[in-house]
Amino acid sequence: INMFSKFIILFAIIISVVKVLAENKQLVKTSLRSGSAPAQYNDITTSLIGQYVYVTTDDGKIYGSSVYGKEWFTSAENVNYNDFITTDYTGRYVYAIGSTIAKSDNHGQSWVVVNKNDKNWSGISTDRWGQWVYAISRDSGLFVAADWGNTWTHRGPAAGFVAVDTNRYTYSEFQLSGPDSNAWAISSANDLYNTPDDGVTWNLVASNKFGNDKVLSLETSDFGNYVFVGTESGKLYKSVNHGVSFSVVQNIGTPITAISCDGSCAFVAYGTGDASKNVAGNLYESNDYGTTFTTSDYGSQVWTAIATSKPGNFIYAASATGFVGKIH
Repeated sequence: INMFSKFIILFAIIISVVKVLAENKQLVKTSLRSGSAPAQYNDITTSLIGQYVYVTTDDGKIYGSSVYGKEWFTSAENVNYNDFITTDYTGRYVYAIGSTIAKSDNHGQSWVVVNKNDKNWSGISTDRWGQWVYAISRDSGLFVAADWGNTWTHRGPAAGFVAVDTNRYTYSEFQLSGPDSNAWAISSANDLYNTPDDGVTWNLVASNKFGNDKVLSLETSDFGNYVFVGTESGKLYKSVNHGVSFSVVQNIGTPITAISCDGSCAFVAYGTGDASKNVAGNLYESNDYGTTFTTSDYGSQVWTAIATSKPGNFIYAASATGFVGKIH
């Protein structure tokens, strides 16, 4: 994709965002899939405006929606790349990871395995075009593909990363990052790193800011000024200075399994729960950059994943009890 084509795509996306925002001025909550689903939902992702949604299950399936979650189709089944999932801004390129890594370049209609190596994968993220893909290994750090998932290069510390997030507005062709990073990661030693060059070099931003509290989730704003970290003890940490310092903004006593925010992190949502111990939690929402939070009226669920459209008008959340909810 050349630069002109990228700008044309981005312009079309912006027009779509304006249209969707005009049609969705109210904050409404609806249930998309609930009831006696046979499997837990592992991860969920959405395109820029929330039109395309993809969710993975622990029984080897991937579901997709092209109509804001109103209708769903079976994207894949009996697969071993059903743990974590990510998509680009258009929803066309989708990457899923388990014991292998797979890619769809046609909105989830078909899949091809692009990495057969089992590296004890623990997460995956992509940029807005789906060109750069980051895969985290608990054992070996970070692996990066710069060509839509076709060729993988090992980058990052040998100590495995436990969480990674990409700033999808800060990629090199636009040079918008300034002092920011285009990827953030937390190591198993609770050290926070960022990289300005797609993982070639890593800068230690903060060393062990979270004590012995195991980090479970990480989310950053598009320019990296806001960083949110969720821990096993139920603490939500926030940084407003690119990760240099953190403060605890929530302490709820239940593991924070997922965090998601819009592009600026003006809207932030996080989910709690512990599937291994069958401990349910709640879904919390903030409209003031994580300063104050309210409890969602979805009730008690073991929340496993949250995905937010960049304007913040669509927020999707998935649980271990077979529930997918939408806030729009």
